[in-house]
Amino acid sequence: ELMAQGMSSGQAIALVAEELRANHSGERIVARFEDEDE
Repeated sequence: ELMAQGMSSGQAIALVAEELRANHSGERIVARFEDEDE
């Protein structure tokens, strides 16, 4: 998908790596905030 949009494989890999890091470090924190709101 990303490469079809004209991105190089290097850019695509970097984006995916950033997303994975963000999800991995932020997922539990976000879940806690959502629990508090409810």
